[in-house]
Parts: sequence; C-alpha cells; structure tokens
Amino acid sequence: MKSRTVSIALLNSMTKVSANDTTTTTLLEQLWNDSVKTVCSIRSGKWWFLQTVKSISSVASQQGYAIPGGIRKLVDIYITVGTTVYTPTPVYSPEAWNNILAAQLGESDVPRYYFVQDNKVLIEPTPASTAQTITFRGRKNVPDLTVDDDSVTVSAIANGATTVTVSSGALVSMAGKYLRITSLATGAAGAGDGQWYEIASATVGTTIELVSPYEGTTLSGASAAATVAEMTPIPEAYDMAPIYRALALFYQINDPINRGLIDSYWRLYDGGQEAGLSQ
Repeated sequence: MKSRTVSIALLNSMTKVSANDTTTTTLLEQLWNDSVKTVCSIRSGKWWFLQTVKSISSVASQQGYAIPGGIRKLVDIYITVGTTVYTPTPVYSPEAWNNILAAQLGESDVPRYYFVQDNKVLIEPTPASTAQTITFRGRKNVPDLTVDDDSVTVSAIANGATTVTVSSGALVSMAGKYLRITSLATGAAGAGDGQWYEIASATVGTTIELVSPYEGTTLSGASAAATVAEMTPIPEAYDMAPIYRALALFYQINDPINRGLIDSYWRLYDGGQEAGLSQ
C-alpha cells in the first residue's frame, strides 16, 4: 500500500518536480486527491472496498438519527434489540411517509419503517427505549488526504492482539489511519511484520487499537520503529491508478503538446477510456 506521503513523493520523482517547489507539489497533490475520488466514483461508487457500517444507540422517544459522518451514501439500516435483528422497510416517497406518520404507530422497540430526510434517518414506530442498536450500512466518504506520514515507537504488541503499546507518538487523530511496524532482517530484535493495519482508535501517548489482529511476532519491551500514515481505500493492487491519472492531468496542463506522454499515462490509468482513447 502506498501512503499519501509515498504517493506524492512518487509524483514528484516521476515529474522531476522538487518537493521544495511547494506550488507545483500542491498541484500534484490536488490532482492525486481528485483522481482517488474519481477512481472511487467509478460504477457509481459501488465498490466492495467502500462498504462500511457504523452503529449508534437509540434514544427513548427520539425518532430521528443523524447518518454518521464518513458515510457518503446510505444503503440500508438494521436494528438490533437484544438478540433480535430487525430490517425495517425503507420508505422513499414523502407522501407514503406522511401516511405512515398519520397512522400514529406510537413508540415501540420493534421498528417497521425508516425514511431518510435531511441527512437523518427517521424510524417508525419511534424507538421506545435505549435498547436498540441502529446500524447504518453504506459507502464511505472519501475525503482529501493531507497529512504526512508520522513515526512512532512500538514497545509491545502480541501476535493475534489488537492493542499496541507505544512509548512515543500516539495521537487521538490516528483513528482511521494505518500503522506499519518496520520489518527487519529475519530474527532481528524488535522486528515487525511490515504489514499495514488500520487504526481503530488511539490514546495520547500510550495505546493504539487496531481494527484487525496483528499477525507478526510478539513484541515485548521493544523499541520497534513504526509508521502511521493516511491511506486511500483503493486496494493495493490498484493504488497506481490515481497516480497515473494525476500524471496525465499534470502533463495536459503543463505540456499539452506532448500527446504521446499524456496518452501513455491515460492508457496506464484505465486503458484510455476516460480520455476517449478506447471504448
């Protein structure tokens, strides 16, 4: 996986633009962020890697719930009460929703319908208690990535665990980023597995929680070098795609008569379809 920092450095190298040229580097970064969003929007954004779920608890007598941040497009919701999972029927017509409201279904912990209005989900009957867990299933919002890679020192993590103890560098803002403990020579002390793990949460100065279990060798009392980085949601096998698209756009702006170079990058990106070079 190529982090935001690695991707921008690669663009600098491929265009021979110095990182000290902040104006042009900023342009490259903007083109790259735009290209990441473009790739994620192909097929109307219906990619498996953009699927996400987020859950909140109901509030007694509260009908409306804001769709959690980070969800660009809501697909559906399901509601769990105890061990029972309910899948309320979506209502798309405002007129039909008004008819449901007119039926005065009251309050209940058995949801039957939901309606999306002003970035909120309205539930009928209105939840009667805090016993409900409302799970939103949708597609991720893809924000611009702007933060450079950062370094941390890992002192402990067990194989199969999700809790990472750090001796320096943990920040609350790490949530949603990725952690990689540097892989060293086989058998070297303090070696990680060199794989990227998504960060679920972090506590300032002490602990990082990973989304999935660590697969490397257990570290204890270590001083292992690690990197925390922003990543796109695009699968690793395709993370060159936004780089190729950014290069095509960059040379269209800066060297428009060099059609051979421009077209080669469009073809590397998607076979030339977006640029009209191929069907």
